[in-house]
Amino acid sequence: DVAMVFQQPVLFPKRNVRRNIAFPLEIGRQPADEIRERVGAEARALHIEALLRRQPDQLSAGEAQAVQIARALVKQPSVLLLDEPFAQVDAHQTATLRREVMLIQRGFGVTTVLAANEPADAMAMGDHVAVIDDGRLVQWDTPLSVYERPRTVNAALLTGPADVIEVEVTGDGDGSWLVRPGLRIRAWAPAVAAHRGRRLQMVVRPEWWQLDPTGLIEAVVIRAGGVGPVSSLWCDVGGQPMTVTLPADATAETGDRIRLRLERYVLIDPATGRRIDVATER
Repeated sequence: DVAMVFQQPVLFPKRNVRRNIAFPLEIGRQPADEIRERVGAEARALHIEALLRRQPDQLSAGEAQAVQIARALVKQPSVLLLDEPFAQVDAHQTATLRREVMLIQRGFGVTTVLAANEPADAMAMGDHVAVIDDGRLVQWDTPLSVYERPRTVNAALLTGPADVIEVEVTGDGDGSWLVRPGLRIRAWAPAVAAHRGRRLQMVVRPEWWQLDPTGLIEAVVIRAGGVGPVSSLWCDVGGQPMTVTLPADATAETGDRIRLRLERYVLIDPATGRRIDVATER
């Protein structure tokens, strides 16, 4: 009782769309009336009713993938395997298909395994996320935990937007500093002090920056953009390009010099490739 959606659409070429979707119900010897009803309901949910009479060679790649997903979902399987199911689909259709998969996944308790290269799919659909790097499992946790506390640089990059910069750990009598040209951040954790004199990798998500007139970090806005509730800034921080996401009312123009405060970061030890466990700096 397993259904599979492949990355590339795989449809029966001599069956029209309706009969492709109906196939798992037909081999399950479901009554004709029930097959008709369930195929119609799945087609309406995915907004592909107009395609039911077409042949596979009359479909676009996105349409064919929607049909393949409908065929997998119509049988209400116990286990659903998804191999990059939205790779051939446009953004609008992806939202519809993702929603329908999540409805059956949660509504019917379907165990789902999703392989994805697109962070939005994994983070939106998964109860847990497994990050696999070069064939090795490097992190297994909830999407929020992986996003906020990635264990490796690649775990950060694979699960959402992030910048990775190299910082040097220096110290004084009161604590440690994370420094590079244009950037100086106080770090109190003993785990950081243990790395004084070394270079570490700092992972920063765009929304972890705050616009602060008294901030210690000066940046030059290279380009400003974004619509809706956030504003995206592409900034130069001591020669390092950084992406900064701010509330829409915190506007800045191209060429502006702004001051920033970093509310959260993750430090990676390049010698081990692993996260250094420190409390979030505020």
